[in-house]
Amino acid sequence: MTLRTAVKRKQIHTRKIICHGFLRSDGLWDIEAHLTDTKDHVFASIERGDLPPGEAIHEMLFRLTLDEKLTIHDAQTETLYSPFSICADVNDWYKLLIGKQIAPGWNLMVKNLFAGVKGCTHLTELLSVMATTAIQTIYPYLKMQNQQDSGKFHLSNNLKDTCHGFDTKGKVIARFWPDEIND
Repeated sequence: MTLRTAVKRKQIHTRKIICHGFLRSDGLWDIEAHLTDTKDHVFASIERGDLPPGEAIHEMLFRLTLDEKLTIHDAQTETLYSPFSICADVNDWYKLLIGKQIAPGWNLMVKNLFAGVKGCTHLTELLSVMATTAIQTIYPYLKMQNQQDSGKFHLSNNLKDTCHGFDTKGKVIARFWPDEIND
């Protein structure tokens, strides 16, 4: 890591989130996320007792099955480890995502569906990174498959103004897509 460390420090907690995007043989897409939380010290769990360093406090899996328009066809979750045995009771609630589309307003919709006691904080947090993973998996692959323009990257409307790099008033757009600059 290249960040400067100002003072001596001790690692206490590790959260790992890994996402993968898959093209299925039936033409749909699976976006999978795997979350783990571990401590670098003994963690006193009310229900599970003392957990040794490195043992998962949380370990959760999430799979969204989508089409190329980012419409959700299935949602599966699994809670392998959690502080309480009842945490897994909410897993099937994420089936409410079936028929929804990853689109502008996604994070707000997810928050409204699963906020507070209506969901699991950690599973709900995964949906934001899964949406980004879906977009980064599906759109570039389809673009590569359908590319007809001698290698020139086409600026999709779905990318415009989604971040600092794709600011239609910014330097990147002016340099690579001057016709798209929005003064």
